[in-house]
Amino acid sequence: MDVSPDTDTTNQLVRIARVLACRTRMDLLAAVGPTGCGVTEAARRVGVSQPTATYHLARMAEVGLVCAVRRGRRHIYRWGRERWFLAAQVVED
Repeated sequence: MDVSPDTDTTNQLVRIARVLACRTRMDLLAAVGPTGCGVTEAARRVGVSQPTATYHLARMAEVGLVCAVRRGRRHIYRWGRERWFLAAQVVED
């Protein structure tokens, strides 16, 4: 019986783990939450500059941990459900 996840799933989880291996990103992830907020608000909540928050949120968006919705000139970031589902599925198996 093969209990290891497939290679694609493993590679996705490694990419996510690498992105999460940063305290600032973990704090930003908590700050945006499931309902979301703008970059400036997330930066204020975490205590980092707006460019720093933008950089880290973009890295998390690349792997699907957060998603961005454009509202006018602003981007609203919130948790990305796809990656949480993937992580939960692997843990349950």
